[in-house]
Parts: sequence; C-alpha cells; structure tokens
Amino acid sequence: MLFRSDEAAATLEFRLRSARSAPYIATSPHEVPGDPLVQQARIEQFIAHEREVLLVALDDAGRIIALAALTSPGRARLNHVLDLGMALDEAWRGRGLGTLVMRALLDWARACPGVLKVSLGVIPENHAAIRLYERMGFVPDGLQRAHFRRDDGVFLDHALMAFWVKPGAGPGDRKSVV
Repeated sequence: MLFRSDEAAATLEFRLRSARSAPYIATSPHEVPGDPLVQQARIEQFIAHEREVLLVALDDAGRIIALAALTSPGRARLNHVLDLGMALDEAWRGRGLGTLVMRALLDWARACPGVLKVSLGVIPENHAAIRLYERMGFVPDGLQRAHFRRDDGVFLDHALMAFWVKPGAGPGDRKSVV
C-alpha cells in the first residue's frame, strides 16, 4: 500500500504539531523531517514489516489526531519485545482516545506470533500518560536517571514500563537461565 504524498505530509504536520505541543515527546520539532518522501518511506517500512504497525487515528474531518506505533528492536535476542510510542493531538487528550489507541495496539501485539512484551518509556512527570498505561496493564520496568533532556537543558528521568502480552510471560514466570 502506498501512501500519497499528501498523506505523508499530513503525518509530518501531526508529528511537528506534537513535537511542539507535547513536552514529553523525545523528538524535537527541528528533528521532524521536512520532506514528505522521507516520511512516506518510513510509513512503507511499517507496512512491509510484519512485526511493526503504525496506527493513525483521524477525526471526522480526516485530520490526524493520534499517531502510534509498535516497533521491533530488530535483534534476535529481543525478538519477543515490541517498543510502543504514541502521540495524541492536544485537543483530544483526556477524552478516551488514548485508551482506544492502546487497546488497538495491544490487541495487535497479542496477535503477533512470538511477542511476549510491549515496552515503553515515559517521563515520570507525565501523570496522565502513566495513569493510562497502568489502567491498560503496564507495570514499572526500570528507571533511567537524567535520560531525557528538555530543550531548555533540564534533565528528566525516563521511566520504563512493560505490558506482558501472554499469560505467564511476566517476571517471576520466566524460565530461569541460572
């Protein structure tokens, strides 16, 4: 499936809007590629990769209001893990869209053969996101101290969270290597 250049451009516009309005997104506005062809190529990579998915939510006018992805680390020893990233339009936060997006992504992960864990990172000060992730079944999975640096130079911690996709796959249920 090929995306038209205007669809790739709309995706870029959303990414830029999100980078400007969401202080907890790792991508700075100047890092969003300006060329829709670059974005189109990345979208086509998602389509071609059986272990990755890109979810785009649109409002009634066809405007992008959420962009979310599950990506594979691309290493054999990490093949059981998918990394989750998502952004919601500022006007749609707190209205249930995040829950719908997360359900769709987690349903997709459950259906993906060999996937045991979905991992994400979140700034601890992003309380609304953490509440959503906890409601969806994510649990703390570590903390990276001073891992995220805001544009003003302030360092923030980065909390890791995990969702165990298959019953019996979580900590304490793993096969020991000792």
